[in-house]
Amino acid sequence: MGGLHDYYKTLGLTPSATAEEVKRRYRTLARRYHPDMNPSETAAEKIKEVNEAYRVLGDADLRAAYDTGLLLAQQRQAPPRQEPPPPKPKPQAKPPPPKEAPFEYNGFGRAASPPPPTPPPKPSSAPRPKSPPRPSVQPLLDEARLAYVNRNYRQVEELCLQVLNADSRNVTACEMMGDICVRRGQKERAITYFTYAVQFSPQDRSLQEKLEKAMGIPSPQSRPIVNRPKKSRPLSQRLNAHHALVVNGVSALAFALFVGALMCAKMAPGQPAFFGFISEYSWTFVMSLVAAGYCGGILLGFWGKLRPLVGEISEGTSLTPLNYVGKRVVVSAFLWFYASFILYIGMGLKRRHYSNSLLTAYGSTFLLVALFTVIYSPLHHAARASVQTTAFAGNLLFPLLLLGWHSADKIRLRSLK
Repeated sequence: MGGLHDYYKTLGLTPSATAEEVKRRYRTLARRYHPDMNPSETAAEKIKEVNEAYRVLGDADLRAAYDTGLLLAQQRQAPPRQEPPPPKPKPQAKPPPPKEAPFEYNGFGRAASPPPPTPPPKPSSAPRPKSPPRPSVQPLLDEARLAYVNRNYRQVEELCLQVLNADSRNVTACEMMGDICVRRGQKERAITYFTYAVQFSPQDRSLQEKLEKAMGIPSPQSRPIVNRPKKSRPLSQRLNAHHALVVNGVSALAFALFVGALMCAKMAPGQPAFFGFISEYSWTFVMSLVAAGYCGGILLGFWGKLRPLVGEISEGTSLTPLNYVGKRVVVSAFLWFYASFILYIGMGLKRRHYSNSLLTAYGSTFLLVALFTVIYSPLHHAARASVQTTAFAGNLLFPLLLLGWHSADKIRLRSLK
């Protein structure tokens, strides 16, 4: 049976046995092979097998998972079914000759009688009341996928349970619940959800592999190798296959560059090279702002549990109160960061709603501005440099942070495709 014990054979039952029959048979065998009743050497081993069989078949969830695994093992061992040959086409029979219309004598010769009047259609029965349309669960599934990418597994579980309450046969929700249970170490619960998913979608091989892995069934031997030229997979598929590795690697690189930018601004501030209202800025400090803003946005996009940036600021969406001014908020940040923040707060008060993701981005920018104000101290006019940093450093930090956030979305959302 592909690594599965035949528990039904152990108890001497068939797969169609009821729960009461399983319990009754277990009690009979337990009395028969109990060490006090049966002093033989094989009784101890036999009572262990009987207890293990009843542990699985006596529990409804474990029995359902066991039956599914047993069915998969039988399908793997069954020979391929040969399709019967298509039936031969039957010779078409000649159509019968048309019946001659009846005639009657009306005093002027033979004339065709008119066809009998067709009876009026019977009045149809009263229309059946339409059942109310089922609520759409696709928005909940999209929210659950995004929460899964952001590692918010408690929210994923709540959303999947809402989907299953509305559609109890939803395969995607069952699969995601099984994945969460595997991460939490809840093996039996994961087997239950994967079992339901396989029953609702028996042709999905990936679901069967997840169920077999959760049940501890060894994978079947690979097929014989066929001498065919290997096709290189596109980059997007390779990134999806190693998604966690790519996210961790990019995060480590971004963190190293972020720390390097801070150390460069502190230890090698450089000579002021600009004029006007930012007369104390050096090229070293500007490049430190660019690197810190962009790398900070990448780290925030990966680990800040943010929604996708495109949905937060683009036109024509319903995710934020700034649908029609989102781009203007970003553009105004180049002119003055604080003006962008005041504009966003004003629109939020008017709409009575804010985007938590954008508020997180603004808060992170304020922290970066305060951090650079503390660490940047050029050789001359350190006090004036601190004032200029507090006033205008956000003009570079905020747009670069949004750009890093968008770059992180390109990587972390590949698992949703």
